[in-house]
Formats: sequence, structure tokens, C-alpha cells
Amino acid sequence: MDVYLDAVFHPRAITDEGWWVLRQEGWRYDTENDNDEHDQENENEEDATATRRKFEYKGVVYSEMKGAYSDPEGYLDRLTQELLFPDSPYHYDSGGDPAVIPTLTREEFVSFYKKYYHPTNARLFVAGDEVDVYHALSKADSYMTPM
Repeated sequence: MDVYLDAVFHPRAITDEGWWVLRQEGWRYDTENDNDEHDQENENEEDATATRRKFEYKGVVYSEMKGAYSDPEGYLDRLTQELLFPDSPYHYDSGGDPAVIPTLTREEFVSFYKKYYHPTNARLFVAGDEVDVYHALSKADSYMTPM
């Protein structure tokens, strides 16, 4: 539970030094080797143009959502969500559309976070016996109460 509460209420991506977190977790440019299968053959070649590289998008969220968007059942879920919540942030997929993720700037990310990720917008559902519930509520309170 700590991991999730920390990620939601104290994310490193919105801090001044957190730009690299968004690059790692969200999206970034990287290079891909076009000639991977020929690397061993070209290993001894002195011609620098023998190995060509092209840019590709990478990032934890980008890769996860790319996989999620290839699922036909997921498409039906997203379409239903869009129709049920036309005027709400729930209209959008929480992970993001892979076609749109690379257009997200850090400023947009931070602005969205500050607008919507607030304890007053939070809903916490806990199941278990009395000790589990008390522990979960105490833990959540420590994250949601201003210092």
C-alpha cells in the first residue's frame, strides 16, 4: 500500500529533479539498431555507416499501454469508458493512448497532477477485518493529512 500511496501523493516526477522520472516511466526517444542480426558480421568493419540506427519511443508506461491497446477486449472497455464519462477525466484511459503519450510534456503532466491528484479527489476502498481496516486507514491518513 505504501508504494501506491507514495506514487500518488508524493511522486518524484513532479519535483524539480523529477524530469528524468517522467522520461523513464512515461516516454523518451531511444535508438534501435536496424542491423541487430548482422552485428557480429559488421563487428570488424571500420565503416561507421554499416550500422544504422533509428529512433523509437520507449518508456515503461508507453510500452505497457502499447500492449494494452493491442487487446480487442481492451478496445471495448475504452470505448465504453469514453461513452459513460464524456465530460470527466474518466473519459480518458488512465494509462494514456500510445499514439498520444509522446506528445505529453512535463508541464502538462505536472499541471494535470496538481489539478486531479489531491486527497479531496481520492476514494479508498478497504476490505478485511477490523485490524486490517484500521491499519489501512491510518496509513492513508498519514499520506493525506497536510503536514
